[in-house]
Amino acid sequence: MGGLWEFSLAIYAMPGVAPACLRCQDESGADVNMLLFLLWQTRRGKRLTNDEIKIADRLISGWRSEIVHPLRKARRALKTMGEEALRARIAAAELEAERLQQERLAAWAEENPAQGVGMPPGAAARASLEAYSGMIEKPLPAEAVEALLAAFVEANRKQPHG
Repeated sequence: MGGLWEFSLAIYAMPGVAPACLRCQDESGADVNMLLFLLWQTRRGKRLTNDEIKIADRLISGWRSEIVHPLRKARRALKTMGEEALRARIAAAELEAERLQQERLAAWAEENPAQGVGMPPGAAARASLEAYSGMIEKPLPAEAVEALLAAFVEANRKQPHG
């Protein structure tokens, strides 16, 4: 698993990950791209401090609120209106907007190398998700976190870093 986008596509396709991410998004207001970014950083042997998580989130907050959220809202509204062709085009635009959001995060990560993990990858990933949950001031659904961590550990088992 190379860059952030490739990592995200691969882990998102694993069993249980998409529903877990969407639960975190819908129930806690989590940004799925931030969740995946934090896992990717851990995968790369890096762990962001609480302050770095806040900085990374602020970096993308305008893009998320002005571009991604309106596209998502339009796509979801069209689901019940029978406008599947338009809905598909908006879904593609939403996916591209998320890819661009991840590009910003990945570029920031390259310019601001995080500290080393200093703990097993699964524990570091859990700590990163807990720190993010604290930043958004809402707990992430426990079952969703466990599904994300299980997929993360499995991905690392199949293809260890380094």
